[in-house]
Amino acid sequence: MKFSRRMAGLVVLALLDVAVLAPGAVQAHRSSSALKVFSDTHFGYRLTYPATWSRSPSTNLDVLLLAPDSDARLGGKGIDAGLSASDVRKTVDSTISQLSGPTTAILRTTRVIHGVTFQMARATFTVNGVTELAMTLGASRHQRTYLFFGIVGLAKPAAHLQAPHGQEELGQLQASFASITLAR
Repeated sequence: MKFSRRMAGLVVLALLDVAVLAPGAVQAHRSSSALKVFSDTHFGYRLTYPATWSRSPSTNLDVLLLAPDSDARLGGKGIDAGLSASDVRKTVDSTISQLSGPTTAILRTTRVIHGVTFQMARATFTVNGVTELAMTLGASRHQRTYLFFGIVGLAKPAAHLQAPHGQEELGQLQASFASITLAR
């Protein structure tokens, strides 16, 4: 499965490493004024996200969400085909490479979220002077495959006009990934 490096100017597919949650990240996400829930009834998954984030149209994804400053993105896709654990790992690896580039160091792990083991990868890289963190997450369950991604701008050049919200958005991304539930 191929995903473009940028989708209408947005990077596609990333994931979360629950082990690197910033202290208080989940609490910051939960204590925000409001959360919304995205549910996909066909594929049977759901996740929560900050109410300040907006849904963006996508032809390749079930959901694409943008932070208010558009410096963080979150997306997900279900596929009507179960993949082996090694094929899920290959897809996660391929996706993180497309997001960050082939020379970027990729950190890989597995994490259990709500009883499901996900293959995970993350990488930090620089695009146009902005340091970004990309995360990808994938799992197969009940003959379906689930892929999620997140990307956030962490550090911007001094000349950037917007104030950096990278750490806050990183916490929001991580909390959203930690909220993912798949149909049993």
